Amino acid sequence: MEIIWFILLPIYKELKIWWTKKDMVKLNTQNKFSLFIIFIFLSFLFIPWNSTIKMPAVIESKNYYEYYPLEDAYIENILFSNGDIVKKEQILLKIKSPEIEHKLILLQEEINSITFEISKQAGFRENLNKRFILEESLSKKINELDGLKKIVEKFEIKAPFDGKIYLNDSYKINQWISKKNAIFFLYDNLNYKIVGFCNENNSKLLKENSEAKFIFNSGDIKDINTKITTMSKVSIPYLEFSELSSDFGGEIATRNDLNKLIKTEQAYYKVIIDLNENITLDSRKSGTLVTNGESSSLISSLYKKTLSVIIRESEF
Repeated sequence: MEIIWFILLPIYKELKIWWTKKDMVKLNTQNKFSLFIIFIFLSFLFIPWNSTIKMPAVIESKNYYEYYPLEDAYIENILFSNGDIVKKEQILLKIKSPEIEHKLILLQEEINSITFEISKQAGFRENLNKRFILEESLSKKINELDGLKKIVEKFEIKAPFDGKIYLNDSYKINQWISKKNAIFFLYDNLNYKIVGFCNENNSKLLKENSEAKFIFNSGDIKDINTKITTMSKVSIPYLEFSELSSDFGGEIATRNDLNKLIKTEQAYYKVIIDLNENITLDSRKSGTLVTNGESSSLISSLYKKTLSVIIRESEF
């Protein structure tokens, strides 16, 4: 409504006044020059120009895994060193939980006791109800025991994929660890992907399989020339990479919602590039993804921006 009232309406009134005075206008050198300038200006507005699209982006491993213990425990053995290349299913860490082990012992004693009680029950009618209760209790205890055994099996931690591994801290054998803290992280050091975020105004100009370049923000790593492989059709409401958020010095304007998730102020579409290059990175890196979009006129871009603002302000 503000756009119509403060911009379009004054333009309409001005054109209306000009139209009423059209008979007073005579063609001369000055008018021709003015018409030429207007023609150049309109051409500048309506001619499609090549567009360069710049997107905030990150490059990261395709596979990334952080290990959090299922229970508070202590480290029984560490079977890798920082920076090791490990293979899938390789045993990495062994931990123990005295609390779980104590529960296992108590449960097994309870199961043995209930089983003995059941064996003493004769086939008399008055004992049938008691036997049913005991058997139901035994079933629950056995299920609880099986659940704890499955947890214990996971105390022998194996690598879910090939990659490079690092401890998150200076952990040692027999050191107590908390289920709230990650013990180590493993990432695939051979397969990487670039994830870019294109704003809604440029998303329609993106071309699949178009040439693109990833420029590292650090400036100390060589640019990567690649091609766009995947573009999302639906905008993302939340940002998963905090380093791209304006709250942390990034380019994407964000705010925290009630659940403390990073919500974007504008609609963004995710662009993913699968890399086949042999590169080595020790962590996720941020940068800028640059590509050429479809040709678009300035008036078309202005129209799309205005329309998106109207839709957003009207909460349509």
